[in-house]
Amino acid sequence: MSKDLKIDEHRGPDSLRLRLAGPLDQATAPLVRERLHAAAAGTLEIDLAACSFISSAGLRLLLELHKSFQSSGNPFRLVNVPASIENILDTTGLNQLLSFSRARREISLQDQRRTAVDHRHGGIFRGQLSVRPRAVVYYLQVS
Repeated sequence: MSKDLKIDEHRGPDSLRLRLAGPLDQATAPLVRERLHAAAAGTLEIDLAACSFISSAGLRLLLELHKSFQSSGNPFRLVNVPASIENILDTTGLNQLLSFSRARREISLQDQRRTAVDHRHGGIFRGQLSVRPRAVVYYLQVS
């Protein structure tokens, strides 16, 4: 893999949230590690919504972070974990160890008609409707 990982950083008073976009692999895990060396103690959230791939090196990094934050007593969470990465966490057993929340999926206006039909016929749509200027977006919790 390549170093095509983009890291967006959002700092709060006692928290840091890193949003990763791209692959988390042997080439990019050190970039995340470097970014975290400068981080102050507090809550760490890693947003994986745009993470396209995770290798064993990425899993090792997540495990190291879990152990480090657990020993310091600070919270560490993965947020917006896509189904593909959740499957890897399940397969490796890390889903039992790491704290994470599933990704939410957006349905575009093009899918709105089909969703409405499914909903009228007793489909499984459950979620919240968010109205934005010129857009209607459904947010679904992926089960």
